[in-house]
Amino acid sequence: MLTAERARELLHYDPETGVFTWRVRVSSRKLAGSVAGGFFATVRYRRITVDRKTYREHRLAWLYSYGRFPEQDLDHIDCDPSNNRLANLREADKSQNQWNSPRQKNNSSGVRGVYWYMPRNCWRAVLSVRGKSLNLGNFADMGRAVSARKKAEARYHGEFAPIRETKV
Repeated sequence: MLTAERARELLHYDPETGVFTWRVRVSSRKLAGSVAGGFFATVRYRRITVDRKTYREHRLAWLYSYGRFPEQDLDHIDCDPSNNRLANLREADKSQNQWNSPRQKNNSSGVRGVYWYMPRNCWRAVLSVRGKSLNLGNFADMGRAVSARKKAEARYHGEFAPIRETKV
């Protein structure tokens, strides 16, 4: 298991930019001063390989800064998995981490938790809380459905409610 001391010996982390650089030359491709890590083919998160083990950068940032790996998941507050600034990271359980995730690609309304409900010919707003789906109501106007969703996010998800702006 990688320790904070070993990470600090090999890497430099700038908490203001979220960028890791190598302190020492580790190999012919990992030169002192060069940016460490990168994206792997199918993974959304940046990774760094240290001592033949690969770590997600945001978890290394936590280790580097606090001397320990996070006990839970780490949430990127702005939903950008490449933004590993320390101010953009917070510990979260699995549910909280999901609350602050981007909308799915198959979302046709453009807003998480708001969709066209054909049987009633209206917009429906829903929210998932700890594995239970809450129906927030049916609305003739999409803007009202979005508003109901945002109010419910603030009430049930608190600080983990998404910070991004919704365009209606």
